[in-house]
Amino acid sequence: MEYDFRTKITSLLAVLAVIFCATFAIAQGIVTGSVSGTVEDPQGAVVSGAKVTAKHLATNREFNAVTAAGGNFSLRSLPPGAYDIKIEAPNFRAYESKGVVVNVGTDTSLGALKMEVGAASETLTVEGTAPLVESTTQQISESFDSKKTESLPVGNTFDSLAMFVPGVASAGDAGFSNNNGAELSVNGQRARSNNFQIDGQNNNDNSIGGPSIFFGNQDAIAELQVVTNYSAEYGRNMGAVVNYITKSGTNQFHGTGYEFWQGSRFDSLKNEEKSPLFSGPQGLPFCAPGQSPSATTCENPVVPRWVDNRFGGTVGGPIWRDKAWFFGSANIERQRTGGLPSSSAPGLLPTPTGIQQLAAAFPGSPAAPLMTAIGPSSVAAGNPVYSNLQNIGVSDVVGANCDPLAGAVDASCVPIEFGSVSRFVASPFNDYEGSGRVDVKLTNKDNFFGRYVFQQQLNDGINFGLGIDVGDFQKIPARDQQIGLDWVRNFSNTFINQVRFSYSRARFFFNEGGIPSCNDKNPLGCPAEILMLGSAPQDKVSFGVASGFPQGRTINVYEVQDNMSLLFGKHTIKIGGEYQKQRSPNLFLPNNNGVYFFFSFNDLVANNPAQTRLTIGDPHLPFQEKDLAFYLQDDWKVKDNLTLNLGLRWEWFQQAVNLLHDRSVAQQTGPNPFWDTSLPLSQNTVPHVAEDLNNFSPVVGFAWTPRILKGFFGDDKTVIRLADQR
Repeated sequence: MEYDFRTKITSLLAVLAVIFCATFAIAQGIVTGSVSGTVEDPQGAVVSGAKVTAKHLATNREFNAVTAAGGNFSLRSLPPGAYDIKIEAPNFRAYESKGVVVNVGTDTSLGALKMEVGAASETLTVEGTAPLVESTTQQISESFDSKKTESLPVGNTFDSLAMFVPGVASAGDAGFSNNNGAELSVNGQRARSNNFQIDGQNNNDNSIGGPSIFFGNQDAIAELQVVTNYSAEYGRNMGAVVNYITKSGTNQFHGTGYEFWQGSRFDSLKNEEKSPLFSGPQGLPFCAPGQSPSATTCENPVVPRWVDNRFGGTVGGPIWRDKAWFFGSANIERQRTGGLPSSSAPGLLPTPTGIQQLAAAFPGSPAAPLMTAIGPSSVAAGNPVYSNLQNIGVSDVVGANCDPLAGAVDASCVPIEFGSVSRFVASPFNDYEGSGRVDVKLTNKDNFFGRYVFQQQLNDGINFGLGIDVGDFQKIPARDQQIGLDWVRNFSNTFINQVRFSYSRARFFFNEGGIPSCNDKNPLGCPAEILMLGSAPQDKVSFGVASGFPQGRTINVYEVQDNMSLLFGKHTIKIGGEYQKQRSPNLFLPNNNGVYFFFSFNDLVANNPAQTRLTIGDPHLPFQEKDLAFYLQDDWKVKDNLTLNLGLRWEWFQQAVNLLHDRSVAQQTGPNPFWDTSLPLSQNTVPHVAEDLNNFSPVVGFAWTPRILKGFFGDDKTVIRLADQR
């Protein structure tokens, strides 16, 4: 079903009316946390109107709140870090809790804070401690701060930290839904069902899923937040939200530097490489101690060269003390490999001499010209060599028998030299990344930050095609840039608004490493794919370029978000929405250079393909998509040990795939239709996918701290959570 513009606007206004007539919210934010508690006098009566101040120790920024009629308070939109919390009220000694740690996306509940009667000039000081359990939300999340990332064995793949979170496991389904990164399966969802963010803003590869930018510098990350059961504030995906929080500068100049080196210089041979019972890449047994390849048919094992060198650092500090701060990071990684051998053995192909024999014996056959133009020897990279040479009978007569073991040999058979082809191609990898961030305290009510992240990578010698041995390997350049802006305005102690904007641009291409002319700028100038489907050694080695290459994508994402946070009595309220526009021109048209299937090499010589495939069309697909979402969330503290979490989210996703529908309709209704025009368009065009406007997702849950059976549950040390999101 198609919706016109008026229908969309009417539905949108209805959603907005529902949102702005409700009283729903949440305390913590996408890139911030919160501190809450209840202020009481010595007899346990609540103290209203008390002033609560949180001082960020790294920057001296202060955030204020006032206790409500029920004595409760909530300090929201707090940047992560350590705080000193001070509470002041007439006729009471000031209460100060030092070193309270705030993490992203979580509420640090201080519980009931008892003030003592006395002069306001006197202060009661306690050391702040993190709560053992989060007791105010049904949301399940885990934050990994810099100390955890330094101590846990994750290398430089920080998204794998999510494996330490309950409900997260390795997907193990790469053959069906491969994606970038650590292949996370969250609560049974597939690996492509996760949402990756940087500072709460888009960091997704919209083609295969997973993160677009990979951080290699752990010193640039303040926290990694993993949310596996989220509130209405989060949407888009059914799995986890994996959110990288970048570091900001402080009032102290601080920097780090590092270098990591790992190489094969001190590696030893594997046990099987020391035994003649095992074969090497050339298909020959390894030489035993004392044997020489020149004297016996064996090959010496070699430890391939491999070096991984990573180095970088960070620097941060004040631009204007207590007002503005900067932070920057850089990371460079270089991997180098020696010649990793790849062989077609036991498969065989005509050698250069064999190609000359083919041309002389079968001058009318396409086999010799084809092998000369796109066969393994046509790709000079990696210095192809042939071994295991043997003469094999070849005929241009369909069905002719050239195998003496299968009966009488046909008179049309001619002996042709075949051999196993080997090639040595290195696989270097370069990664250059950097980031910069500026935080500014504009006024006592306004805080702003801007962030830029850059990453450029190059993979070479990657085998995603028919094989390095036949010369079909890939060179993969990638470049990613992201800009993020965030402005938080404290209108009052009960009303905070956050406005956010981000832009990201990612380019990712699979070009041919051995054929420089076959790249994203010349996709129609690549060789065809010759697929051999037989079982005999000379009938099983395919060559040319795999039909899916070259391919690539450029992803431009514009995102605007707004989050309003309010406090009404025992209700902490958040209302917000986001708009995202994607421009993602893709380069992808499989079979555009032709795919030819042969059951045997004789069929190739006879020009008798079993099947052919050819796609005609423009390989450039300018996909565009607009997405819109609104949400409302209420954390209602019914009692000091019971919080209800109620929410509603609405999302609309434009169907970018309808570009294919529009193109097929335009082609079929144009002056040169490809299919039979007597058929209805529904049978010869790509179907249109409807755009749903009924994507409502209610969220209901609670967090309850039982105060019964204290011998079993402990003293406020157990939280029971229940949530349902549809």
